[in-house]
Amino acid sequence: MKKKVVILGAGYGGIFAAAHLCKENKHFIVSLIDKNPYLQLLQQIPNIISGSKIQEDITVGIHELFANDMQTGYLEFVQAVVESIDLDNKTVRASSSQNKHEIKEYEYDYLIISLGSETQYFNIAGAKENSLPFRSVKDALEIQDRISSLPKNSVIIIGGGGPTGISLAAALSESYSVSIKRIHIKIMESSKILLPGWDPRLTNTSHKVLSSKGVEILTGRRISRITARSIITDSGEAIASDCTIWTAGAKGHSIKISPQIRKTRSETIPVDNYFRISGFQSAYAIGDICEFKPDKDNDTNDNKNSGVAVEPLPKLAQLAVRQARFVAENVIRKEKGQDLKDKFEYYQRGHSLSLGKKSLAVLSGLLVTGEMCNYTEDTIVDNFVLEIKNREKGVSAKAIAGAKDTETVDYPAAFDFVTYATSDAFSDLIR
Repeated sequence: MKKKVVILGAGYGGIFAAAHLCKENKHFIVSLIDKNPYLQLLQQIPNIISGSKIQEDITVGIHELFANDMQTGYLEFVQAVVESIDLDNKTVRASSSQNKHEIKEYEYDYLIISLGSETQYFNIAGAKENSLPFRSVKDALEIQDRISSLPKNSVIIIGGGGPTGISLAAALSESYSVSIKRIHIKIMESSKILLPGWDPRLTNTSHKVLSSKGVEILTGRRISRITARSIITDSGEAIASDCTIWTAGAKGHSIKISPQIRKTRSETIPVDNYFRISGFQSAYAIGDICEFKPDKDNDTNDNKNSGVAVEPLPKLAQLAVRQARFVAENVIRKEKGQDLKDKFEYYQRGHSLSLGKKSLAVLSGLLVTGEMCNYTEDTIVDNFVLEIKNREKGVSAKAIAGAKDTETVDYPAAFDFVTYATSDAFSDLIR
């Protein structure tokens, strides 16, 4: 009898886990549950704010991604809100997105929790009530509506100078509505620099780009309170704001789980080296909702023998995809009676950052800017979608061949550099 795999969340990790398991349709029936009927290409959400793209450009329908799997009955998509998980009885309760009172129960043999994250306000007074979040397509559309109602010469303050905050600031600076109304944009960061912890080249270049776009950068300011018309810092300084957008923190998606399990201060779920929840051999957590801290035997970084404490890995889409593949492969191995893969290897190949029309990236140690960087990021995103749809027949097949022999591969010459820069990342997607 086929085993039932329930995947909660249709983000990058959940989508990729489902696609990988559907290739083994003799062994599994997959149920994918999400409140939205589409995958959101989160890196491209700022493009809605700038006006360079619309919602349809940065979402891909689940039915489009899994048309064959759903038609043949290998995958069931359920548009619903996950209400609770019962780990002891291996069940999930979810309410219909159309009718919250319509609740159904789903049994599973294997569970993969990939619900992502939500906004973290750090108990700052007034933050939730007096600011707009920016974590989804819906949030971007609400920000657009708010901007349309602002009077001329208004001030927008973005709380948080991480990658989301600076991408949003750049996108706002290119918005027609912001420009025509002469709206002033400010970005506030508690650290002394933007992008704390990132490659200094990206930090310094981002600062220059935003400044050139007229964005006022306020670093070293810690927010203590937010009102409807201002932001108050811990020094008592009051900075006027007609619209505050909060991008300063994230925590694991809130979900009721029984029996009660241990969580971190940021509401993420600690997992073992197989991404299993402690005490439950068939329940996994991946992506932003999980807290994976490799032990020294499983650490692929330079800290392995340095005596330095191993930190949790960064919450990135590329990490979620690799976790998804690792978990899916081990679920498949278990059903086939094979030994499990016991070492999760992850090497961060770089960072990419959207700053409106200007994009920045560090790929394999190489700083990439300009139009070529835009092509690189767009190609990575497009290829991910192709891989899900076509199961190993996307652009990356040509990329891998191109890395071996650039003279015999038929692909557009304009993508030569992109192929070179991203072929390893593409390889990871289709192994």
